[in-house]
Amino acid sequence: MRPPPTPTSFAAAGSPPLTLTPPSGRAGVSATDAEHAAALERAERVAAWLTGRGFPEPVLADSGNGAHLLYAIDLPNDGEATRLVKACLSVLDALFSDATVHCDTANFNAGRIWKLYGTTARKGDSTPERPHRKARICSAPPDAPQVVTDDLLQELADAIPPRSAPP
Repeated sequence: MRPPPTPTSFAAAGSPPLTLTPPSGRAGVSATDAEHAAALERAERVAAWLTGRGFPEPVLADSGNGAHLLYAIDLPNDGEATRLVKACLSVLDALFSDATVHCDTANFNAGRIWKLYGTTARKGDSTPERPHRKARICSAPPDAPQVVTDDLLQELADAIPPRSAPP
């Protein structure tokens, strides 16, 4: 059983598109303004780090409770591609999760239903401290997003070696 998200979490999702999602806020409850801002800032840091590794510019979107980084990828919908996307998400989790923002590594499957931007995120009751917010696209490449190469995905997946089994 997967533990519930921490008060501020971010997730990355898979094929296609490869998506990094900082959904800040507890399960079933909207994020506070501070949690929301922390997730958006973290997404910008992750995007800058990935761009420095050769990734193309992503679509940056506000989920209403965090952020999404959408990267176009072109992988088959098979076990090998799923393992690759999971490994990429694990690396991002290891590098960018902390007590404030957490990478949700469960968003790896190609059939994942995603946020419709322009709609309102309605987690729990809207309160002054935890308001409902509209999901929106914050920025996008001037042309169609470029596809992340398989080699870049593999380099990311290999950025942190997998843990070996205990002796």
